[in-house]
Amino acid sequence: VVRTNINNNLSVVQKNETQYIAQTNMIVALNTSLNKGDILKDAHLTQFESTKNVGGGVFYEKDQLTGRTLKKSLSVGTIIRARHLNPDWIIHKYQVVTIEHQVGSIIINAQGIAQEAGQKGQRIWVNNFNSGKKVLCWIKDDKKVTTNAKVY
Repeated sequence: VVRTNINNNLSVVQKNETQYIAQTNMIVALNTSLNKGDILKDAHLTQFESTKNVGGGVFYEKDQLTGRTLKKSLSVGTIIRARHLNPDWIIHKYQVVTIEHQVGSIIINAQGIAQEAGQKGQRIWVNNFNSGKKVLCWIKDDKKVTTNAKVY
């Protein structure tokens, strides 16, 4: 432990518990009922102001939701949460990807087909075109996977 400014005087700030400042957030909700599998469009979404705590997993901007698909049916006025949406995969099943293997300064690239969907940093199985073997890879970006565990 290193102490700095040891001779400085500390001042105590009193906290007023009765004072409450309401924070308002613009939360995205549905303005029409939608079924499971429907794709969200800007016309389906509305924003409203909320001063109460609505919990986590909510969205504050419409742009984050347009084009996403629903995991379950939702009615009018429902606050859209992350659990209501299908995952937005960076790599999809059966997508052609580049497999990269790096040893020192040497980089070897090969083509393959993703055997499962995944997000950046996840491990997925990829079929190598050349050898026909399955390789366990980490997702690096939307078209590239790597056999090395270090993913930035």
